[in-house]
Amino acid sequence: MTGAGVGQQAVVQKALQPLAAFATRDEPLAPHTTYKVGGPADVFAVPRNDDELCALAEAVRRTGLPTLVVGRGSNLLVADAGFRGIAISLAAMAEWIELHDTVVHAGGAVALPVLARRCVAAGLVGFEWAVGVPGSLGGAVRMNAGGHGSDIAASLTGVHLLDLRTARRVGAGR
Repeated sequence: MTGAGVGQQAVVQKALQPLAAFATRDEPLAPHTTYKVGGPADVFAVPRNDDELCALAEAVRRTGLPTLVVGRGSNLLVADAGFRGIAISLAAMAEWIELHDTVVHAGGAVALPVLARRCVAAGLVGFEWAVGVPGSLGGAVRMNAGGHGSDIAASLTGVHLLDLRTARRVGAGR
């Protein structure tokens, strides 16, 4: 394992055991960023569903390893030395979009331009600004992304998330 001491290796192995179906060790992060730079992560996890995401959160809670949510890799610079902890990509969960009348439910990994186009195709207005904004819905919420005179705060009515440190689900809304 690159750059990790013996103690860190044991903690990483403890985290990796229950995640083996969707996680790898020493994965280079460069291919997962838009700038194509960055060394390896101790663990690189790509959960495919809510159950795997919950297992990942439990591993984080149990080991205390630092986390890095890669998202779509935009606005992310990773050191050549890599990331000592668990890097998480939600790419395998990037397709979840549900439209219910004027309410849209979507996963954090959904690309903003994809979501904006789906909203327009459904006749919904107010999210057109996001069509040219790179990145994911989760990243937009985290950073309050915006463009063309609007932002995610003006479009968002609520969020449901999984706290990786506590493995607890949290929800909030207007």
